[in-house]
Amino acid sequence: MKLKLSGIFAPILIGALAISCEPKELEEIAPANTLSLENTKFATSANLLIEETFETSSLFSGIRQQFGTSHAFSVSSTTVYNGSKAGRFELRDSDPLVSNGTRSEVLFPAQNSMDRWYAFSLYLPSEHWQSDSKQEIITQWHQGPTNPPMSLRIINDRMFLDVRRFAGSSIKLPVEGWNPLPKDQWVSIVFHIVFDHHAGVTDMWVNGEKKLAYRGGNCFAEKDLARGTTEIIPRWKLGIYKSDWNGTKTTDTKKRVLYFDEIRMGNERATLADMTPRKGTTSPPPAVSGSMLTNVGGTQLIDSQSRTWSADGGFTGGVVAEKSISVSGTSDANLYRSYRYASSGRTFGYSVPVKSSGLYTVKLHFVEPYFKASNARVFDVSVQGKRVLSSYDIHREAGFGRAVVKTFTGVSVTNGTLNIDFASLKNNAIVSAIEVVEQ
Repeated sequence: MKLKLSGIFAPILIGALAISCEPKELEEIAPANTLSLENTKFATSANLLIEETFETSSLFSGIRQQFGTSHAFSVSSTTVYNGSKAGRFELRDSDPLVSNGTRSEVLFPAQNSMDRWYAFSLYLPSEHWQSDSKQEIITQWHQGPTNPPMSLRIINDRMFLDVRRFAGSSIKLPVEGWNPLPKDQWVSIVFHIVFDHHAGVTDMWVNGEKKLAYRGGNCFAEKDLARGTTEIIPRWKLGIYKSDWNGTKTTDTKKRVLYFDEIRMGNERATLADMTPRKGTTSPPPAVSGSMLTNVGGTQLIDSQSRTWSADGGFTGGVVAEKSISVSGTSDANLYRSYRYASSGRTFGYSVPVKSSGLYTVKLHFVEPYFKASNARVFDVSVQGKRVLSSYDIHREAGFGRAVVKTFTGVSVTNGTLNIDFASLKNNAIVSAIEVVEQ
């Protein structure tokens, strides 16, 4: 007994038009939770409005959580995409109703623009995600108390995007080349959506490859929404929702488990590079004598001096990104186009292994990839617990898109590890490359 707790075509469709006979996915939405992310603590960079990496204790802060049981959500340290943690969502057919439905979801704050980017990494474990002839939703965009105008659904181990501009009908767009569903592996999914009742834009990438490019209506007209509806702009949800488990109904399966990591929402200026989840490793490369060169946020790189920079590793916290900007003041622009920055202003750091105790020189490579004014990004840097940069402003020193290297000598290491920590003061601390050289 449940208790109520509260392929690319334009404009041609990839899929077929289908009249919907399924039950409405009704939901109670609290209109008070409509903050605009551009003006909140969620902004993690100029183009990212929300980012959840599950690496801190402050999870889904300020985001509505629709969890009706203790097993609905937990943090996993065994199944992860990047860093050391990921989010685990679980739903059972016996779970109580939450907001009129059987769900384990989070509801992100309302937006003030129809143009947004969305991204996440997804893992479906075969043990707990067996084929079911009844569908479930794993992400949706909600607009008023009715079926969502857009949702990513799975049925019979096949994924499709359900798009509606009227409540009574839907267009089902299969994710071509990605069916049947891959399981027991991480995949990255990115959406760019411009909501419009007539001329919407819906693009979807899977593992960096464009799978859908739909042009046409992708939301309900305001005049068709129920009187008093506050959700004029569709609102993003992520998790598991299975309407066929509402009430006492059952299906082929009794339990659903999936994992999310690297959840992001970007504004209208975001790019695919901004949004794409990137695989990294928290493990540092093996200790070496001489020089340790790390291409922060990037893969292995050989520079203009034929030196080999290792792929990003040995970090704690932070998020990686790339930006294809013109970089001056260096012969190795690619070294500066990838970087790691703080997540929501939180600290991040690097632990660099060294083979012997002694003195080392540390060189930190910076570039300002976005802000075009001083006092926009300000942060502190500590090496071996000692503050080496206070209230540092890259733009104030070098301007936009110009490489700068800060060098610190006489750094003493006695325990085999050299620690570098970044603390944000205004917006997010950032670094592009790290050199550690034995003196």
